[in-house]
Amino acid sequence: MTTNDLTKPELRNLRRAKFIEVKLSSQKEELVKVQFLEDLGKFVWKDGKILGPFKKGDIVKIPKALANVFVKFNVAKIVNNKRLIVMIKDLSYGIYFKGRKYGPFKKGDILNVEEELANYLMGEGIAVKLPINHC
Repeated sequence: MTTNDLTKPELRNLRRAKFIEVKLSSQKEELVKVQFLEDLGKFVWKDGKILGPFKKGDIVKIPKALANVFVKFNVAKIVNNKRLIVMIKDLSYGIYFKGRKYGPFKKGDILNVEEELANYLMGEGIAVKLPINHC
């Protein structure tokens, strides 16, 4: 089965299934970040990896071809992957942001981080944005 072969009834079965095998062409997989709009059970990806289960609101990186199927059927939406370059101006320890630990840092460290984390660091006065805005 390829992603083009998935129909709405089959996608509904995918949502209810504990495991399903999805096979796509063997081209190099680009990963994209998606946010799930509903719960989705486990399934086996073409390389044998088990993906899921995913809960509504989860944000994860998945192969672009699979993300496109989920977007097409309104199961997930693609999330902004923009990154910013910031310089730490006042922090000598690590921080926890959305359940993940970052650091420890020292004054002058330059970081390439996701836009959401960069905005948090700048909003707290911990970092400043550098002129380079994309990676």
